[in-house]
Amino acid sequence: STTAFFLVVTVFTANAQNSWLPSSIGGFDFNARITSCITPFKNALYAGASYDGTVAYANVYRSSSGVAGSWQSVFPYSTLTNVTAMTTTNDGGGFIFAAGNDLSGSGNAKIYSSSDGNTWNTFYNNAITSYPISKINAFKGLGATGDSIYVFQQLGSNSVVYSALYSNADTLPTGSGWNSYALPGNSTVASTLVYNGNLYAGLSSASGCTLWSTNGSGGWVQNTGVGFGFGNPTTNQSIDALAAYSGYIYAATGATIFRSADAVTWNSVVTMLAADK
Repeated sequence: STTAFFLVVTVFTANAQNSWLPSSIGGFDFNARITSCITPFKNALYAGASYDGTVAYANVYRSSSGVAGSWQSVFPYSTLTNVTAMTTTNDGGGFIFAAGNDLSGSGNAKIYSSSDGNTWNTFYNNAITSYPISKINAFKGLGATGDSIYVFQQLGSNSVVYSALYSNADTLPTGSGWNSYALPGNSTVASTLVYNGNLYAGLSSASGCTLWSTNGSGGWVQNTGVGFGFGNPTTNQSIDALAAYSGYIYAATGATIFRSADAVTWNSVVTMLAADK
């Protein structure tokens, strides 16, 4: 006999730090059980969800209240296998972007954009690869007059960053209006952060995690303070999360959380004991 196992995800909401209530119980429906990204946009909350990433059951759901039973499907395409990342910009009246893989194009990595959450148009279509898009960020670089959309995509063992103005009409990353930059090989972009005029990318690698940044005016620069694995590449192999709070950048490597006030000197603030893992 065969036993089937399903990962059922519940989205919770809170009106106080210590009071959490289910917002979507057991996924949004039978076909959308795994929620991978949530973002607010124009007085509503949007969530990207999929079944298991292999069949065309992915969707984007919206709720104006965030409470259970209030979520509605707003994505018109039935060929996406996943929704891996979302971002928004206020420029041009406001747009929301959702990234995923489309079975109709042999698994093409795509990004769709919408100004109202109802009508979606193709913004990015990488027809040469089905490697997923791990992160997308809206970022207004140094001297820029509008946000660019930065697309972090894995191409084999390499991580490539594509960027174009939020209003760019050419959907091909090799077309006009798009820039590209290859991050170090044998690494994966695990986290991103926009903070203090820079866009940061935390990478995972067997050689030790690294942190890269750009101000939008040129290329990407490796953070020398992080180096490879914050001095311990065997233990710290991935920057799984980045956040900014009260004048500090925080970087979580799984076992340890580091922080820095100047992105140069880093100190550990949380170290998980082996017994706590």
